[in-house]
Amino acid sequence: MTALKHASLRRYRTGEVVIREGAKAREAYVVRSGRLTVVRPAGHQERDVADVTPGGIVGEMGLLSGQPRTATVKAAEDSELFVIGDREFDLLLRSHPKFRLAMEGLAHARRLQR
Repeated sequence: MTALKHASLRRYRTGEVVIREGAKAREAYVVRSGRLTVVRPAGHQERDVADVTPGGIVGEMGLLSGQPRTATVKAAEDSELFVIGDREFDLLLRSHPKFRLAMEGLAHARRLQR
């Protein structure tokens, strides 16, 4: 995939926030190593709703919809993530129909899990 040559690698320590609920979507993240946890508010606490392991992606929903982030994502352990900016993500969607279908299907499934 041509656009991935523009992806950068970012490291996060255990407990660091990768995505904050309500923030503007500017990037998607592919897990290279480590593990992420997706959390949502549950009263005065947070509730873990999903774990994302190597090969998984987060942040696609906001880039697809143009809406603010719908959940907070934290590093559950030290992690390395490929960061795909919104322009590169859009290029992937436009130039790879199978990628678009996969991302739209994933976003739809995640909306149903809420």
